[in-house]
Amino acid sequence: MVATGERDTGRGCNQIGNLLRPGKTRWSSNFDSLCSMIDMYSSVTTVLENMVNDGASNSIRGECINRVFQLIDLDSEIDTRTHKRLELGSSQELNNRFNDETVELLKLICALEPKENFKFFNVDHVYRLAEKFYSLDFDAQDLHHLRLQLDHYKLDVVGHERFQNLSSIFELCRRLVETNKSETYNLIDRLIRLVLTLPISTATTERAFSAMKLVKTALRNKMEAEFFADSMVIYIERDLVEKIDNDLILLEFDSKKNRNSSSVLATCF
Repeated sequence: MVATGERDTGRGCNQIGNLLRPGKTRWSSNFDSLCSMIDMYSSVTTVLENMVNDGASNSIRGECINRVFQLIDLDSEIDTRTHKRLELGSSQELNNRFNDETVELLKLICALEPKENFKFFNVDHVYRLAEKFYSLDFDAQDLHHLRLQLDHYKLDVVGHERFQNLSSIFELCRRLVETNKSETYNLIDRLIRLVLTLPISTATTERAFSAMKLVKTALRNKMEAEFFADSMVIYIERDLVEKIDNDLILLEFDSKKNRNSSSVLATCF
């Protein structure tokens, strides 16, 4: 399958997995189970056939034979229409998890993907990505030059032999630097780097919300915004805060004008 291009190669690919048990309520669970079944179809049929041929008990052998016939029926039903239903179910799950803007952002980012030799590359989508979601990083003049760069990029990079068979935006960014095309297409390179930082910024936001539940408890619900923000920083960056000497903070606080040691101690305690 690797030789014929049916499977991608790279870090974390093609690892051994298990069949997923379907859930009772969530579509995503059933969707993942069916995808797992399709992905491991040949392995499952091989195991069942071995159980039939290895002299298992009659009851187990009969059950395995029934399962083999069920898998054959399943294989005949997984046609183009079924795959379309799976794609529709995946789209519905995506819409349920994220709002419209987030879904649009993810779709526009796909236009930068170099997979399958830039199969999803679209000049208008990339331009829309910069115009709508990174307006602070691209002014009107930048957007005008970005459009020009994208037209040249489509003719130069998309068909260039050095940029074929790339599997991720990260590899694309690295290859642009290696070929010095990051300077020629500096605005596209800027946009790619902004996209690559998106998972980090999202994780930081989620981390802050998680910390908020721990810092602002029922006993602290009347704290002012400034003190709350300071407390959040201290909690989130606690690895750095642990290296700070409290005595140095007291000395710094004490050195401020119009304060003395007694007022410092009274304030601290």
